[in-house]
Amino acid sequence: MSISTLTPILRLPREVLEEIADSVDLKTRLSLCRASRVWHWCTTPSIYRDVCLTSPSKAVGCCRAVIVRRIAAISMRRLTIRYTPPIRPVAHYFAPFYALVRRALSCTSHLQELILQVPDPHYASLLRQATFHSLSRFECNLALTEALILFLNRHPTIVYLQIAPSAHSPHASALGEGLPRVSLPKLQYFIGDGEYVPAVVPNASLRAAFLVWDTVDSTPREAIKSLEASSGATINLVSCRRGGWNLDLIDLISTWLPDIYVLIITNVLDSESAPSD
Repeated sequence: MSISTLTPILRLPREVLEEIADSVDLKTRLSLCRASRVWHWCTTPSIYRDVCLTSPSKAVGCCRAVIVRRIAAISMRRLTIRYTPPIRPVAHYFAPFYALVRRALSCTSHLQELILQVPDPHYASLLRQATFHSLSRFECNLALTEALILFLNRHPTIVYLQIAPSAHSPHASALGEGLPRVSLPKLQYFIGDGEYVPAVVPNASLRAAFLVWDTVDSTPREAIKSLEASSGATINLVSCRRGGWNLDLIDLISTWLPDIYVLIITNVLDSESAPSD
């Protein structure tokens, strides 16, 4: 197709057309993508740059597109997968579903943010071979297993890490002696179970930590001491959510992290709770 036969707007430089595609809503982008070959190439990067999949069917459709369309795969910078998994006893999908997701992830090597808000342990195995060279943000509702630790250690560029932050996520179990430690030298923000802190932050210099202890008998001492050892000179904000009145937690933080600027304590109390000594 020669320039003389193009409609006036398509004679504009490609960079201008891409700016136009970025400025309109998703529905308009999809319409433009089907209008012509030129618009297809100009709108595909903006369509796939930030993808949020809210159902398994949408995940299947997107994964298939990413696998067969290289421009879609290399354009993706942020991927969010958020849906409710099957109700037990059918606690997972068939193997081809996970194989499709694994193959799609292997194509998105330019991904910078990966958010897996699905409490499905099968996703940990999907990450076993995945590598994203520019990954800076990772969120998941997964337990800190060996497979997840190996994935994290392949991505030293991570700055923001969130692991199982809600009460409905898998609880932190005692880390086995044989498990490797996490090494994230650029990590600045951590959100997750307080029991994970000693394993996650040894090589980090955190600026903020948002910690949750879900078990009644949880002890925060090791977590606070680990924060002081790795990030005592850099951390500015600590937020903690834990059962009880947390006078012991306040005492620990004032002793080990006296220079923080912001402290947020959320007390989870029952009707019969009383302040401890």
